[in-house]
Amino acid sequence: MTVEFKVIQMMQWLIMALLLGATGSVFASTIFSPASGVVCDKKSNYCVDEQGISMGLTKQYLGQKAQDALMNVIGDGVGVSLTEYTLSNGVYCDSNKKQCYVDRYYPQTKEKFERKLTMEIFVPMTTKENQVPQCQADQIKARFDSKKGAFDGMSQQGFLLILRNPSKKACTLEALPTLAFKDANNTTLNVKRNTPKDLPSEPVLLPVIIQPDKEVSMRLHWVSSNVFDDAHCVTPNKTVLTLQGGTVSLPFNRQICSPKGNIAFFDQTQLEPMIQDKY
Repeated sequence: MTVEFKVIQMMQWLIMALLLGATGSVFASTIFSPASGVVCDKKSNYCVDEQGISMGLTKQYLGQKAQDALMNVIGDGVGVSLTEYTLSNGVYCDSNKKQCYVDRYYPQTKEKFERKLTMEIFVPMTTKENQVPQCQADQIKARFDSKKGAFDGMSQQGFLLILRNPSKKACTLEALPTLAFKDANNTTLNVKRNTPKDLPSEPVLLPVIIQPDKEVSMRLHWVSSNVFDDAHCVTPNKTVLTLQGGTVSLPFNRQICSPKGNIAFFDQTQLEPMIQDKY
């Protein structure tokens, strides 16, 4: 084995050790937050923010030697991702997904979601420091908007469900709220949203802030006619969103269909700020 090869192996090992970290537990003082949205790991010798591992923050909070060591290990950056990392306590974070989990192993389920570090790194300062409360039912106004048929197609229909906060205080909603569909007798129908087939579990999504007098929206889309060989179709009378202190409901009165035995009737996107000219 040549000296050159040994050096290359050593560099690869250092990169893995630095970016993946140790899997055992460590003292709490090893990982700390020197500023809002910044977390530093004294054992792994780097700092991160919502963008990932940061040279500048590493220098600012751990010193020039830490930054120099980080730059030496990363080198030209080829094959090294600064957006995914495992801290020395084993917690894995992904800056693209804006999530942290208790370890880096799949499946990344809701049970493995690491809330404290996710909140510290990825949630906006206003959410953490002001503790924006959950939206109350009487604080939200809802409406549907078909956008002049922008989501309709052959045997398909859809529209935006728009939620407005007319109050003078900001509040938060789940990014992918659960909708219930009821018939004319107010009986809840067995109608669920589709979940991604290529993911081991639904992603854990951070709450969405609705500022005063602002709107957020999500798109609903479904099969509207009997196009399956053995279809199951229902016509809900209304859709209901349960919030703190009550419910928000809207008339639905549209046929939705799925294959027989399948309760996944519709697609639903996560809430996002309403952009008037998007559709």
